[in-house]
Amino acid sequence: MDYDFDNGFKLRVWGSNVSFKNTNGKDASIEMDLYAMSYNGADYEVGYISYQYLNATTANFEEVYVSASHKGFGLTQYKGIDGANDNLEISYNLELSEIDTTLVYGDYKDSNKYYSITLAKSIGELDYAIAWNKLEPTNGNSEDYVVFSIGKSF
Repeated sequence: MDYDFDNGFKLRVWGSNVSFKNTNGKDASIEMDLYAMSYNGADYEVGYISYQYLNATTANFEEVYVSASHKGFGLTQYKGIDGANDNLEISYNLELSEIDTTLVYGDYKDSNKYYSITLAKSIGELDYAIAWNKLEPTNGNSEDYVVFSIGKSF
């Protein structure tokens, strides 16, 4: 859920189900991310994100970021707070046959690399997306997964 103040400042709450054990062996089942950001349209954005994992609080972390985009290309640098890993993300967005297509490569310093391809389309008042994601941890146990989402702006 987003709230845009229409003055270049936005708040966002995002949630999802997750399935992993934190460093204390507790099961995480819900992720809740809290965002605060300042932006100027499509050119740049700066912000703060707090990643919260219910029942597995030792996995929680925070980061600040700056993002710039131009002609479909995006570059985002995330700076981890209190020991969280830094992350560099590169993206490219284009429209193919009226389907919004996004390619992403990310690299968490000393931790994970990730890739994604997302196809999205609005039909009526709903936004549909399907994304293929690959996570490559430094330990070599890579994961592939697909996410399907439906959203509505109001």
